Amino acid sequence: MRFYLWTFSVGHYSFYFLSFVVRICYAVRQPPLEMPISVAQLRHMSLATLVRHIANRRQHLLAYRICQYVGLPARAVLASWAMEKIQHSVSLTDEELSAVVCRRLALASSESPLVLGSPPALHKEGKEKLASVLPLAKVALCAAQAGRPVLATRLTEFEVVTKEQVKMLLKLAELNIAMEKAVGSGDPDLVMQCLYSALAHEQQATGEEYAVATPKLFLR
Repeated sequence: MRFYLWTFSVGHYSFYFLSFVVRICYAVRQPPLEMPISVAQLRHMSLATLVRHIANRRQHLLAYRICQYVGLPARAVLASWAMEKIQHSVSLTDEELSAVVCRRLALASSESPLVLGSPPALHKEGKEKLASVLPLAKVALCAAQAGRPVLATRLTEFEVVTKEQVKMLLKLAELNIAMEKAVGSGDPDLVMQCLYSALAHEQQATGEEYAVATPKLFLR
């Protein structure tokens, strides 16, 4: 039956795909979203746009399930959820909030439909799995802007893109950790960026000016 529906098409849309669209339209019309949308409107706006609208209304679980249902990437939905969680979890400490966010992102890396429900115990996940879900440096920046520097530093530790990780650590004024990561990466440009940031920080603290000569080695 599924094969028959897949092969029997009307225009450019198969009945199989239209069944997806009808189910999604029915789901978004239900409380609490109650978004009146027709199949024709959904076909015009695209599923990705609909998912973004749903996430903007803070219905992240529904947006995530739609992504899973139709095979859309859920990175934007998860990033929106994580930043929303950070901004509104005033009662949680940085450690508790870090555990909640990382636990659910780790669960998302296993593509479980319960990612935004009650999280299970956090297993020891690799950094690559968490980073494949969403750029954690972006979420860490949101934490820093929300006045949670400790949480921002914790989240930055899971970022596997060294350039983004070092950039975020410098914004958090974690100069020693940033330099350690830059040296470990073997990227001379990152090392120089850390040196300039350290000198600028020292100059701001003491009011003295430093002249820094850039070695030709780092320009190759």
